[in-house]
Amino acid sequence: MKFTTIMNIYLILIFMQVFCFIQLAGCDTSKALAQKDSKEEAFPVKTTTVSKRTFKKTVLVQGNIDTKEHAVVSARIDGVLTDLFVDKGDEVIANQTPLFQVDKVKVEQALGIAKQDLAVAKAGLKQAEANLASMQAQFEKAKVDYERFQRLYEKKAVSKDALELQETRYKATKAGLEHAEALLQLAQEQLKKAEYAVKIAEKTYSDSLVYAPISGKVSYKFIEKNEFVGGGRPVLKIDNPTVLEACAFLPVEVYSSVELNRTVAKLYLSGREIGDFPITYKSPTVLPTLRTFEVKVLITNPVPEMIPGTMIDVEVILEERQNLGVPKESVVATTTEKYVFKSVDNKALKTLIETGFETDGWVEVISGELREGDKVISMGQNFIKDGQTIQILSEE
Repeated sequence: MKFTTIMNIYLILIFMQVFCFIQLAGCDTSKALAQKDSKEEAFPVKTTTVSKRTFKKTVLVQGNIDTKEHAVVSARIDGVLTDLFVDKGDEVIANQTPLFQVDKVKVEQALGIAKQDLAVAKAGLKQAEANLASMQAQFEKAKVDYERFQRLYEKKAVSKDALELQETRYKATKAGLEHAEALLQLAQEQLKKAEYAVKIAEKTYSDSLVYAPISGKVSYKFIEKNEFVGGGRPVLKIDNPTVLEACAFLPVEVYSSVELNRTVAKLYLSGREIGDFPITYKSPTVLPTLRTFEVKVLITNPVPEMIPGTMIDVEVILEERQNLGVPKESVVATTTEKYVFKSVDNKALKTLIETGFETDGWVEVISGELREGDKVISMGQNFIKDGQTIQILSEE
């Protein structure tokens, strides 16, 4: 009996020791797991400082480079292109360089004939004037004789037959005078006609010889020498490469936002920024089929790479303003909200925001609990939750 009691006491002591050991081991394991869980919650992230930036509302389109001054020179009269004085690539000076001439011999001869007709008309006018003067003298003499014979007849100094002869002579010279006056008027009209004919022939001759309307270079030749050309048909094209334009078409939605000489466009050629230029032309109408309108930018000092006809990227700046900004990648967007995670005391704090323009990889913050200098998570934000412990690996 005594032995059994001792054994029971002994077993109880052993059980108590084992139980204490298990309890101690369990406590150590819970602490280890807790420490392990705590380490897992400290999620590694990268942060970026909220800062004020310039944000722009822009529209980017492709356009073309063209010359500001260019002219398609056409023939003014029908005929054979007898002379072509320039070729492609030749430089020309406005109103000084002759370009081509149509039917040179024909128009020269027509002008010569017109001038000869004018000389004949002038001679005819002189003849008519002389004839009128002669008839005027004859009429005045016949009139004097007739009046004298009337007086003599009243005194019965001459016969009635003699008076009638003088009266007939008077009437004949009067009719001759009127005819001479008509011939003079006809000669005067013929002179005017001849003068007009000379002016027309001179104009035709002038139109046959065409001079350069602008200074520049011959860029295209539509017809060759000795070919027949009709009036109005293009012969040459001249471009002035010293002044260029960038032409582009913008969507109708931004029509009211574009202001002449105020709205600025950035030009990019082969990915390289050329500069900022004000818009100098805005189409007063919109193309109904494409719902676009044309704008032009004047380039007074083009770089050598700017060749008429090449494509260019045109970024039109519609609006520009200063505001707080965050990196684009830091913004988390859902169907109902946009937010960023702000780093506060090694915790990720979810912060709702409203965004505006996007420029150079940064997003404008219109409203939200953000201040300049705050840190927002810009890497790892998609894998954390509000209030989670974070470990900042790098800051920008």
